[in-house]
Amino acid sequence: MNEYRKTGVHMTTKQRKTLPKGRGGWLLLCFAVGLLLLLGAELFVERHPAFHWTEMYGFSAGFGLVSAGVFLGLAKALRGFVQRDEDYYDN
Repeated sequence: MNEYRKTGVHMTTKQRKTLPKGRGGWLLLCFAVGLLLLLGAELFVERHPAFHWTEMYGFSAGFGLVSAGVFLGLAKALRGFVQRDEDYYDN
């Protein structure tokens, strides 16, 4: 039973855990191996590029990485505008 059901009080951000202890490294390793396998599979796929820069090896992976970084940065910047205090709805 989670903490909210026991006490009726929401958990603070510091009390939340995203992964059980010891699982984060294993999950990250599996994710990295999967990404490397997909990058290696690009050698065997026939591409039909519409633009000359999409012919480069690893372009899709690099573009995805840069896009993810941009979205994470944008989300962090917007967080300051939309985040409310923990007791926002209690008042």
